Amino acid sequence: MAFIDGRRIYLLASVSGLKEWTDYIPVAAGGAGRASSFDYTGYEVPSEVLTSVAGLVAWRDYIPVYEVTGRTKPWSTDAAGYMPADYGEGGGGGDVTAPTLSSPTDAANGSTGGTLGVTTNEGNGTLYWVVTTSATSPSAAQVQAGQTHTGATATAAGSQAVSGTGAIAGIAATGLTAGTAYYAHFCQVDAATNVSTVVSADGFTTAAASTTTFLLIPGVGIIEANSTTAVLVPGAGIIAA
Repeated sequence: MAFIDGRRIYLLASVSGLKEWTDYIPVAAGGAGRASSFDYTGYEVPSEVLTSVAGLVAWRDYIPVYEVTGRTKPWSTDAAGYMPADYGEGGGGGDVTAPTLSSPTDAANGSTGGTLGVTTNEGNGTLYWVVTTSATSPSAAQVQAGQTHTGATATAAGSQAVSGTGAIAGIAATGLTAGTAYYAHFCQVDAATNVSTVVSADGFTTAAASTTTFLLIPGVGIIEANSTTAVLVPGAGIIAA
């Protein structure tokens, strides 16, 4: 069965020789200033109003519509019926533009953490991120699910509300492994559920785990070896050189 993209409509200038409900859907325009949408009895579905259908196929890539005045019965296919629709001038419509993320950053924060950041051009919706051991970017759906590109659970993942455009900095990733290379991947879903392309940072390596060396000195005991040079003096013990 062919999929009809119900979010894209094309307003016909003429329906000469065409049959309504077969070749096009009669619609009635809503009030000025409202987002372009089909009004499903109170539930508005955002729609994109196309200005050209070159290379597109009707009923598969878009729904052809024609504004008819004087109709009184929404959702009726009789002579008085029409399909409620609301659209703007030209190519206007609801928000169908996905956010754009740029300048992804990631850096180690000690041996088990990382600090992440990214820049967005839309100040709404939710930012999702994952930290994985692969430079291969997961899909947007995988990032939202906290997964790697293979579908496995990411080493670290999170999300946060986006309240403004510009740089989003200081995102803390925790629970990482010392001395390991990681990569941060981001995507954003805006308030209209448009999903950005995933962007990935250059990667970072966490610091090596710190180790402490102890020395066993006969007659003295166990001491911690550090950067201070020590000398064993018979009868006096260990003293700093």
